[in-house]
Amino acid sequence: MHSKRLQREIDDLVAQGWTIEEETPDRVVLVDREFGSVLSHVLVAVLTVWFSMGLGNVAWGAYNYSSH
Repeated sequence: MHSKRLQREIDDLVAQGWTIEEETPDRVVLVDREFGSVLSHVLVAVLTVWFSMGLGNVAWGAYNYSSH
């Protein structure tokens, strides 16, 4: 059982967009995944769109989502 303070913090983070990945009585694992910034996708597109036809951006988004 989590303390009231910890439960409030968890509720606040979930309201901000974090997701509970794992929850046990001893700990809570929260993640905030994203696909990367607009600027990074524009840069990847400029550098790779001529030979990857957009797949570079898909790979970049998948990399950002899984690694962060």
